[in-house]
Amino acid sequence: MDGAAIARDCRTAGIALSAMNVLLDGMRVKHRLRGGEPAFAVLARAASSGRCLSE
Repeated sequence: MDGAAIARDCRTAGIALSAMNVLLDGMRVKHRLRGGEPAFAVLARAASSGRCLSE
């Protein structure tokens, strides 16, 4: 997935740029997204662990 598509998906899901370095289950948000995990799946993973990615 290219960077523009990831950025678009993050905007759609409400994931802030400042959240890219947040660790979720041992992996940073940016690596999950670059690895192909959908933005809404990352958002759901964060919510299930009590993390907010919109700030």
